[in-house]
Amino acid sequence: MFCGRPPSAGFRSGRRSPQPIGPAVARRGLRAGSDHGTKHHTAITAKRGGMDRQTVGSTNQGRLRVEVRTEGRSEVVTAAGELDHHTAELLRAPLDEALDQGRSRLVIDCSQLEFCDSTGLNVLLGARLRADAAGGGVHLAGMRPVVARVFEITGADAVFGVHASLHDALAE
Repeated sequence: MFCGRPPSAGFRSGRRSPQPIGPAVARRGLRAGSDHGTKHHTAITAKRGGMDRQTVGSTNQGRLRVEVRTEGRSEVVTAAGELDHHTAELLRAPLDEALDQGRSRLVIDCSQLEFCDSTGLNVLLGARLRADAAGGGVHLAGMRPVVARVFEITGADAVFGVHASLHDALAE
């Protein structure tokens, strides 16, 4: 007896079918999305654009841009793009640096964040634990609905200060 979605619907075992791969990837025998052959950025900021979703070697390039500035007693970290297991280190590094320098009130401007997976969520949760231990906290500002949904379904929105806008987060 068949239950659920038929195999012809483009899904296998509840997972999305893999992205199409380019000829270079096929020649090397790698699957799209694998970590083989990728280079991890160490820079804090990266230019957007130029990403070819068809090849393995470009998984990090341009997917996340992180900017850091100090406003009053807050360290404002703006994340723009996609926060996932390939780009999480681009956000972790400035958060750790701010906390190491004693800046324990972190405001994450999420207004330009288009996607966040569990790795990105864990980066933010780790920063929250460190900030709380130092007497501060992590405040999330201006989350788009698709990103806010990740926080809602995991319950993580209950442990962060969530604000409608950056202005609201800085005013608190």
